Amino acid sequence: WLEWPTASAPAALSPYGMSSTPGRRDNGQGAILLREISAWSQDDDDNSLKLVTDLETAIWRQACLVWIVLPIFAFLASVVLPFTRAKCGAGVSLCAGIPVLLLVAHHVWAESRAWHCCKGLLAPPEWTVMRQLGALRQRQFSVALGIMESVDLYTDLIFPFVARVCDFELTHNWRVSWAAVPIVGSFVSESVHYVRFWGLALFFCVLNIALSGILGLREIQKEEEVRKAEWGHHAPGVMPRVSAEVFYAWARSATTAMMPSVTFLCEAMADQRKWIFDKTKDSAACTNSRKNLALGKIDETRQRSYEITDFELEEKVASSREVYFARMLIIKVFLGNVLSMWLQSSFLALTFNQTNSLMREQVIVSMTISGITLLVRCYRISGQLGTVGKVVSGLIFFFLVWTAAKVYFAYKCADHIWNITTGCVALPKEAITT
Repeated sequence: WLEWPTASAPAALSPYGMSSTPGRRDNGQGAILLREISAWSQDDDDNSLKLVTDLETAIWRQACLVWIVLPIFAFLASVVLPFTRAKCGAGVSLCAGIPVLLLVAHHVWAESRAWHCCKGLLAPPEWTVMRQLGALRQRQFSVALGIMESVDLYTDLIFPFVARVCDFELTHNWRVSWAAVPIVGSFVSESVHYVRFWGLALFFCVLNIALSGILGLREIQKEEEVRKAEWGHHAPGVMPRVSAEVFYAWARSATTAMMPSVTFLCEAMADQRKWIFDKTKDSAACTNSRKNLALGKIDETRQRSYEITDFELEEKVASSREVYFARMLIIKVFLGNVLSMWLQSSFLALTFNQTNSLMREQVIVSMTISGITLLVRCYRISGQLGTVGKVVSGLIFFFLVWTAAKVYFAYKCADHIWNITTGCVALPKEAITT
């Protein structure tokens, strides 16, 4: 298909509105490039619409599996089933990991389907841009990251029930450690007596499911309805242009489904399609306005009104983009990773004498996975939100260092408990479990 066109080839219109009438390079069209572009055709709109449907279906099913089925399995494995029920010293049985294996298998299948559907909506020139940006190269790492997120979520769902079976000594030791903290220590210590350690862990777990999961599932449905309404005025079977807002909506949906590879690809495509051409503007008037601006005849505000870019739609896309990244940083990272990781480090220290080495290693592995996903997301998001993103990322990094210090001193302090304000905490003899 890269052969030089013959004179008898019929004229056609490329997907970008340029005439692909055969000709030589001296006609200024770049025949080989036009032949390559024309090779990608939008005539098969039915196939493109099917790709959109398959993409949204794969994301929806994976999201339901993660946020509805997985919590049910976690509850059954930790509380109901006798052969996997949580125990204070040993945690949950390894048989409780079977749902994770099934989830990983479905994740790989759903990710592959969603990825190829999303990639199928791109034109060959856009594939080239995605390769240059590294969006395609990141896929293998992103798939591994998505699997780690799913495993981390499952361990976070099991954690409150493990803490519950260790509640008496766990909550008592936690109250003692808070009592040593100046100013707020006594108040928190009394509050912990009523809330209990496992109750607080369960609260954060339910809050994460509600905000990241249930609300995310509702938004997937809502965004699909909005997309269908926007495309409804097109003729049946005609594939409209996929806007930046639609790609950002798919990125949000893929984030809910824990498919980072699809998320990164949709984000990259949204960044490329945020530049929107305003068909009502005149390019000649735009060029003259730039000359007049350089000569000082008009100001920047008036010159901007002549630009052929639709700034109103671009600002709308930019606003949607900022909200998307801010919510991901606060809900997905801080609530979903930081708080659970901080509580798990406290659990490790407070139950050090009650748990065996295997259980402690499982807790550390869970925290390590949370830390890796946390750092990756902060690295990506902080640069997208400017100063605010850097400040929030700094706060998250502070909690990460605090958590790492608590794990380190759990092996160094005599009673395994360390506070950031008091250092190692000495427990009363009757509070130390053996």
